[in-house]
Order: sequence, then structure tokens, then C-alpha cells
Amino acid sequence: MLYEVTHKPDRIVDPQDLLDSDYLKKALKGMHPASFEKICSTLDNALDRQKPSASSNLVWTKFGALAGPNSNEPVRDINHLWEKSTILFGDGKTLMKFLGVMLMWRISIRNETWLVYRQETKNVDQDTGKIIHVCNYWIDPSYEFEEDTSKPTLDNLLAKFNKGKVEKNNNLSSRSRK
Repeated sequence: MLYEVTHKPDRIVDPQDLLDSDYLKKALKGMHPASFEKICSTLDNALDRQKPSASSNLVWTKFGALAGPNSNEPVRDINHLWEKSTILFGDGKTLMKFLGVMLMWRISIRNETWLVYRQETKNVDQDTGKIIHVCNYWIDPSYEFEEDTSKPTLDNLLAKFNKGKVEKNNNLSSRSRK
């Protein structure tokens, strides 16, 4: 399970939303199924090998640590991931967004409690003018998700609507008695 904790309230990252993204749809349609599965298993294996850092005792990561030049994964697996992804997405920001969504999806379907924090970089996207963010992920088994109760539910809205109707009817009936 993956929770985004960048902004309050925290939110659950839904794996299906990621799977429905244009990036993963394009990968599923445009890549050979064996290549797509190999990329998934490369990321899963890299995530399985993550160990707590010496300084914080936390298991944390980001994409570059898992599949970058200093990855601990077999070079042939990392090269396959980059080669097949680059063929489909080019070598620009679309590739990086695909890889980011792919990692987020793989983490979101794991059994551990993962948190993600989107951190601003000093880089600006030349096409949009927006600040580029990177995601940092870590495992926190003690994390407890709290539902955001400030958002109205359908039941709350219906009760409020019906209460308003009752009050309006009461006001109308009290006017008619006068």
C-alpha cells in the first residue's frame, strides 16, 4: 500500500489509477508483454533488495537508486529497462514520467506500507515552466492513515439537503399559521 504524504491530508495512491494512466496504457499496448513483465520484475527485485540505511534505519529509495547507473541490479536487466522504455517513450521527459509512474505503480501494489513525498528540485520544465519534482519513497510500518473527515460524504450531503427541506417546510407552515 502506498500513501502520498506531500500535502495534508495524506491520500491513498490507487494502483488502478496508475494502471489507467496514459503512460502505462501506452507501455502495455506498445511493448512486447515479455519486455513489460521484465521491467516489472526488475523494479520488483530492486525493491525487494532495499535495506535500511545505516544512518536512519529506514528503507527508502527513489528511481535513480533502483535503476540508475549505480543500481545493484544486474546490468543486463537495467539496460533492458532503459532500452525498451526509451524505444517507446524517447529519451526526454515523457520517458522520465513513464518510469516514475511505473515505479509508483509497482510500489503501490506491494504489501508493505510505503510513503511517497514529492520534493521540488531547482530545475524547471522548459515546456511548461513548472518546477520539476522528484519522489522519495520509504517504508514506514508504523504509519496509520487517517481518513479526511473534512470532505462531505454522500450521506452527509443528503442529510444536510433533507434538513434544509424540513426547515424550509417548517418555516412555510409557521408563516401560514400567523
